[in-house]
Order: sequence, then C-alpha cells, then structure tokens
Amino acid sequence: MHDKVKIGISSNALKNIAAVSMVCDHIGYRLIEHGLLKDYDLSQDIVRLLANPSVRNYVLLDAILRGIGRIAYPIFAYLIVVSFLKTRSVYHFLARMLIFAVIAEVPFDLFWAGDVINFEHQNVLFTYLLGLLAILCIERMWKKELHHKSLTIGAVALCIASGYILHVDYDFVGVLVIVLFYIYRNHSLYRDISVVVVLTLQYLLDVISCVSVVFIQICSGEYHKPKRFRYFFYWFYPIHMQILILLEKILF
Repeated sequence: MHDKVKIGISSNALKNIAAVSMVCDHIGYRLIEHGLLKDYDLSQDIVRLLANPSVRNYVLLDAILRGIGRIAYPIFAYLIVVSFLKTRSVYHFLARMLIFAVIAEVPFDLFWAGDVINFEHQNVLFTYLLGLLAILCIERMWKKELHHKSLTIGAVALCIASGYILHVDYDFVGVLVIVLFYIYRNHSLYRDISVVVVLTLQYLLDVISCVSVVFIQICSGEYHKPKRFRYFFYWFYPIHMQILILLEKILF
C-alpha cells in the first residue's frame, strides 16, 4: 500500500510567506510612510493625497505593501502552535522566545517609536511568549498535570489580558489568536471561523488579515527545521528592522 501523499505547502514555506509579508509591511511603514511621505499625515490627508498626482502612486504602493503585511501575524501565530506541538522541550522554546524578545525590543522601539526604550508598545515576540504560556497551561490541564481547571482558565485569561496590559504587538487579540489555533488545531473549520471572527471584530477595516487562513488551509503540515537555520528567523526579526532604519537614513 502506498503512503498517502500530502498536498500543499510545507510549514517552512508558510513561514517564508509570512516573513515576506512582514517585510512588505515594514517597508511600507518605514520607507514610504516615514520616508517618501514623511511630510504628510496619512490619517488626515488621504483623500487629498490620492488626488495629488505627485504622491498618489506612493500612497497606493503603501496601501498595497501594508495590505500584504496584514497576513503575516495570523500565519506566524499558527506556526507558533505548530512549533509548540513539535518541539522536544517547550521550556527551551519559551526561554529562547524570551531571550530573543528582549534582544529585539530596542530595535523594535527604534523602528516604531524612534526611541531606544519605549514602554508604550512591545515587540511581537512577547506576544508569542504570552501565547505559548497560555497554550502550555491548556496542554497541562488536558493532560491532567494541572488539577484545578478554574486556576488554569484564570492563568490563560491572565496571559490574554497581559497582552493588553503590556501593550504587546497585536494586543490581547494576538495572544487569543494563538490560543484559538491551539484549541481548534484538529478542527480546521472551527479554527478558521473563530480566527476570522476575532480578527474581523478587532480590526474591522483590516479584514485582509483573514486571507491568511487560505494559506494555512493549504499547508500540508510537513515540518522540517534544518539545524543551520534554527535561529535564522529569531535574528532576522530585529536585524531587518535595523536595515530598514539605515536605508531610511541613507535615502531620506
């Protein structure tokens, strides 16, 4: 009997799609909004800018790049759950995420706020960390290693609330999305519906992010992490932000 052939893209390919999406979003934010259009207020002048032939194309390009960037977070959130289920040591995974979250914070603050230290907004690795802590609690409860369900539910709620309290990237919704991907990991329909509903309710005008479920749906589930690329994306996150800051300084 032949083994069933899995059709679709691998988790590694899905990660690459998310990374490209993220970079597109950040190029739009840093090189266009804070570069080419730095003298304009996009939140106030959008209609006037679209009517201005000299900057219209830049505004449209920014909208395209930022739109592409909307699919990145849900895909990364899904891959966090995949990695959680595949990792040999969840505690090493947590420690690694915490270390790189700390490393990435200064580059993140410089990128988004222009400050070396800014506590108003924390980088997305802290969001992943809270999500990992939440699903670890759920896993331990299901394995009956945690005997008090009410305390477990409280711990999960605290992780989600901490997303709001600590002002992590994507707020508490980012943590909740990771929890939903874990809870419904074996029920793709419930998973996709719940994630789409949450993303739509939180970011009413940001429904483009829901397109991410299409890529997740066609993911074959195949997972392979070459050792030489083990830390690539951890370092890629802070380094690419610094490169974009440098490009902005050189070009504008």
